Amino acid sequence: MSEQVQEEGKYYGVDRIVSISTTANTLSWIFLAIAILLLVPLIYTIATIDPLLSGALLSVVFGAISQIALSLIFVFIFVFLRAISEVLYLLLEIEEGINPKSPIG
Repeated sequence: MSEQVQEEGKYYGVDRIVSISTTANTLSWIFLAIAILLLVPLIYTIATIDPLLSGALLSVVFGAISQIALSLIFVFIFVFLRAISEVLYLLLEIEEGINPKSPIG
């Protein structure tokens, strides 16, 4: 485990912030992959449905709406986690600019 450098009076550790940012970034890509994988069966179903089956068409439409909504939720989580990751890195850069003696640089 890496040794944490922490200044007097600081409530954060740079290693922990970088670790959280990296984890958020990795999780964001996992959520995006899940969102894409949720849409694959929908695309297959739409491509192979028989247009003469009107009862099945209604079922596919409701299924499509639910899968698209779930995929949008996962895409929102992707964007949110990416934003968290970038904001943490931005805050570390601001800290380095404000305090040149910080343990970041």
